[in-house]
Amino acid sequence: MGLRDWIQRLFSPDPYAPPDEHAASSDAAPPSAPAPAPHERDPLAELVGLPVPEAVRRARATLDSPTLSQTASRALLRWLREHASHSDLTAAARVELADFFLARAEPSVADAILRDVARGPARDAAPARMRLGDLAAQSGDTAGARGWYELVLATDLEYPGARERHARLQRPVRAGDAGATLLAPDATQSMGRFELLRELGRGGAGAVYLARDKRVGRSVALKLYHPQARVDRNARLRGEARVAASVASPCVVRVHDLFEETGALVMEFASGGALRARVAKGNITRDEALGWAHDVALALAHTHARGWVHRDLKPGNVLLRADGRAALTDYGLARPIGQPASALEGTAGYVPPEAKTAATVDPTHDVYAFGALLRDLAPDAQGPWADLVRACLDEDPRRRPADGAALVARVAAVA
Repeated sequence: MGLRDWIQRLFSPDPYAPPDEHAASSDAAPPSAPAPAPHERDPLAELVGLPVPEAVRRARATLDSPTLSQTASRALLRWLREHASHSDLTAAARVELADFFLARAEPSVADAILRDVARGPARDAAPARMRLGDLAAQSGDTAGARGWYELVLATDLEYPGARERHARLQRPVRAGDAGATLLAPDATQSMGRFELLRELGRGGAGAVYLARDKRVGRSVALKLYHPQARVDRNARLRGEARVAASVASPCVVRVHDLFEETGALVMEFASGGALRARVAKGNITRDEALGWAHDVALALAHTHARGWVHRDLKPGNVLLRADGRAALTDYGLARPIGQPASALEGTAGYVPPEAKTAATVDPTHDVYAFGALLRDLAPDAQGPWADLVRACLDEDPRRRPADGAALVARVAAVA
């Protein structure tokens, strides 16, 4: 096999068809799939005869297996998409599936599942309607978000978070108002010396805005923590700033300042956006994937060398600078190596299986997430890249690369 053929095989186009092509009746039979390789078990065959709820649970559990081939993985994902609205699934189970596809950067699939649940009985529809409101708000559709929240409030005025979200949509961010984390469309607001320009993204902890620091005349990313999200907001704010500053790597997003009174963190602005968007778009070249993998491995090497574990590595927490280099951000969940593992935190699909029972925090938790990130960058990879993915995702953490420094060496060997 020539070099050109190897590269084409390593980085083939995105295997997933557009979400509309996945639509099917809720009682559709399991789709035909490419025949598995010799001696490889057929995961679809194992679902035959099972009740749909049990089959969905089995399919999701099987997808976590690091030995699952790409062909089998695609077949299981296709089956889950086609059965996500099956009548035997509860509303709660379908919402969980929507969260699963959101974590995989497939918002269109999640949106279709949530809309189906949102059309059901009001008592079951509220969680789906809240998520649809959040998705609309994140995309800048203020009117759509407000409509979803109003549907929730029409049946339950005390539904958690509904009134707060609806109220924030009624007004722009005001100076010093850390509770208002949604910027009104076409609004330009000031918060002290910072002029808020537009929202860059949001998550469970808070929202991030592009802002202009009027004092020094530069663009920055301003992260505002939701005050109602966690009672230890300021502790997490200080922790994130302290860890990022202590790592001080060129491959880690720089923190410029923090303001505890308003729950704000001032960070370097990475104009390329989050890696999550590039993963969703697909068509990532070999050089891009290798470069980003090397940058993230370096960031983890510096993080681990200074005694920390990131614990939330995923495409959404890797930002791209104007020069195309990648930088790791969001150290809000970081913990010292060896600290007792008190809670299962992180994002589904990037949290290692042993995290539920691990006694202490360990760098191999980040190594597992790194393997999931590599899988996202090149889902059809073969050869050394696929070998590294399998090594990082090994169920036994003792067989994974030990830490970020080991990852840097392994990525260099792939290149």
